[in-house]
Amino acid sequence: MLKDLNIKSTTSASTGNAIVISNVATYLKQAEHYDHLVANGKKLIFLNIPEGDYLIGNDSIKAVKPGMGAYYFVSNATQHPLAKQLDEADMRLWYDGETKMIQPILKAMMTYCS
Repeated sequence: MLKDLNIKSTTSASTGNAIVISNVATYLKQAEHYDHLVANGKKLIFLNIPEGDYLIGNDSIKAVKPGMGAYYFVSNATQHPLAKQLDEADMRLWYDGETKMIQPILKAMMTYCS
């Protein structure tokens, strides 16, 4: 995925600017370590957080199903540098090669409780 976005990846948290957490359990097991990295300027990017309540840093977070169901498309009409590389249709109907099906882009939304 990072390669597709033209993002250079590394396996060292000390040399990268951002850390991708693909399983929230990984963060929860080592929250103090990751919170220290964030306090020193790193960014954490969470993928696929299941529904539930979480303490991320000092923030209480709730992951909930979107009211209208999962999202199969999102807008790329932002000012973010990554979005500038995308065409309008790039953020809709994403195909998952493993399941050989179109999968939702967004299954849960985050709300801050603190």
